[in-house]
Amino acid sequence: MIQYLGSNQIGDSEAKELALMLKDNSTLTSLDLSDNKIGETGARDLAASLKDNNSLTELNLSSNNIGDTTLKTINGYLQRNKTIAEKKSRKLKCRG
Repeated sequence: MIQYLGSNQIGDSEAKELALMLKDNSTLTSLDLSDNKIGETGARDLAASLKDNNSLTELNLSSNNIGDTTLKTINGYLQRNKTIAEKKSRKLKCRG
C-alpha cells in the first residue's frame, strides 16, 4: 500500500501520530511526507517507529526540516526493511 501525504502542513505533532500508526502497521510499504513542516522531533519519532515496522521500504521526507544524522538513521531502517522484503520474496518464489 502506498500513501501520499505531501504538502499537508504536517508538523512534529502529526508526525508523532503517524509514527504511532507506523509502529504496528504491516501493510504500508511507501509513505510520501514531502513538502511538510516535519522537524527533528517528528523525524526522530518516525525513526523510532521504524524499529518495530518491517513493511515500510520507502519514505519521502524531502522539503522538511530534518538533519542529516536523523535522515541517515531513517535510511538505515528502510534499508533493513528492503532486505527483509527481498528475503520474504525469495522464500515465496522457492515455495511457488
